Amino acid sequence: MLENEIELYFIDSILQIGGYPIKINTLSSRGFPDRMILLEGKIIFVELKAPEGKLSSFQRYIHEKIRKYKLEVYVISSKEEVDKLCTNLI
Repeated sequence: MLENEIELYFIDSILQIGGYPIKINTLSSRGFPDRMILLEGKIIFVELKAPEGKLSSFQRYIHEKIRKYKLEVYVISSKEEVDKLCTNLI
């Protein structure tokens, strides 16, 4: 399965639970997660990967930095992981 297929499923699933999945395009800060979800007073960051995809060391560093601010960061690489995230969010 391609990353794009997972991303489309992710967008649809987040919209169905009432969230707003914003695409993050950062030219000045590489390594930032692909998406940010706004949902009922929460901000959640999501990195989307193809199955078997791996985070770079810089992406891991950025995720750690985000978590230090007590924000959630998820790495999603399958439709099942999207479903699990949505279940945890509602």
